Amino acid sequence: LWEVQDSGVTKVCENGVVGFEGPFGSYGCDLNAKLMQSALSAAKQQAAAVSTVPPSFVVASGDFAMHKSPSHNETVKHVRAMFEEVAGAFPNMLVIPTIGNNDVYPDNMAPLPEEILNTTGTNMYRDLFDIWEDHILCKPCGSVSNPIDHSANKGTFLRGGYFVLKPRDGLRIVSLNSLVFTHKYWEDWKKINATYLPVADPNGQLNWFRAQLDAAKNAGDAVLVITHVPVGYELVYMATFTGVSDYYEDAYLETFLHTLTDYTDLLAGLLFGHTHFDDFRVLFANQSASAATSPLVPVEQTPIAAGLIAPSISPIFVNNPGFRITYMANRGNGMHISDYDQYYTDLLSTNIADSATWTREYRFSEEYSQYGVHSTFPEDLQRLANAMKTDGTAFSRYSSHRILQYSPYRYKLNCMLLHSGPAAFNACVTDAPVGA
Repeated sequence: LWEVQDSGVTKVCENGVVGFEGPFGSYGCDLNAKLMQSALSAAKQQAAAVSTVPPSFVVASGDFAMHKSPSHNETVKHVRAMFEEVAGAFPNMLVIPTIGNNDVYPDNMAPLPEEILNTTGTNMYRDLFDIWEDHILCKPCGSVSNPIDHSANKGTFLRGGYFVLKPRDGLRIVSLNSLVFTHKYWEDWKKINATYLPVADPNGQLNWFRAQLDAAKNAGDAVLVITHVPVGYELVYMATFTGVSDYYEDAYLETFLHTLTDYTDLLAGLLFGHTHFDDFRVLFANQSASAATSPLVPVEQTPIAAGLIAPSISPIFVNNPGFRITYMANRGNGMHISDYDQYYTDLLSTNIADSATWTREYRFSEEYSQYGVHSTFPEDLQRLANAMKTDGTAFSRYSSHRILQYSPYRYKLNCMLLHSGPAAFNACVTDAPVGA
């Protein structure tokens, strides 16, 4: 499968910074059309190069639209344009979307749940469904044994932005709307009306998720879960560290982890987006949301699942652009994500040359094999995380891959090496691209 996240085309830049605009865009800004088209072209070429079998499907893990969209209509326009670009690059192939926090207007503020509004089918969900309808209804899918009723997806998407697909025998894919689980979502709505408080199960999504896992268990199918916002915490930084963020409301996190624990044998993996970085999360059964009852996870504890976070094409968080090709293999009772190839382009070099070279940065199973890590199975990701606690080389590799080889101040360091006089040095630094 081919995976991309955060592909909104715009010139919006983080913190209002507008700097060097090369032909392929700038660090600190959303991507431009030329970069997006280059990434899609490279993805098609690389997918054909690694296998004579085309990808089974494309996962687009959210944020088709620009950051800080000025209106509902602009958001919908951007989502439509970007989704059509991706679907057009892979004609007749299933493209599986999930709602990102920039795919709603205002940012982060998905519609209030029916438990508060007393209605379903808001304009935002209807407009997104109109764009994604063929893929939400699995129209590009081939025939499978024991098919599911994809027509029911219209109702669940209009209700709360979630749906389930069965694109091939033995595998179901659940797309969850994680925006309604986040602190940010509820904080922003409470600014509008202080009575808008978290409800037990927004739009019935958590109960529905458990029912889908139960149905998959009865059918003998594995389940791949995709959603935009990852569980857990994120170290937030641009070029420098600025803080820590946790994403999910405590009650939703506990329910989600308990559900995964009950069906751990079914899970083919979890795919997240949102952070813009190449990352992963290892999940354990005893990590309740309450710090008072959550012991530190011992290294020997068996994880219940793991989530992979794909980096973004957009360089707005001061990262190089990237996409990945992910592989699945049979394991135990069914399919599981087993490996991936990560691709990137160095944006500074690309802009200087006015030509993008998309390079395979690494294959996961090869990059960390010296640490006994040979797959993206949960226990291997756990093994890698434990190795990084004490092995500086392992951590350096992870850290470099996390931002796809972005090197802070590379251009300015080159100024230091070549210009000793103040006038020449200052002129060189002034001309440096943003983030470089």
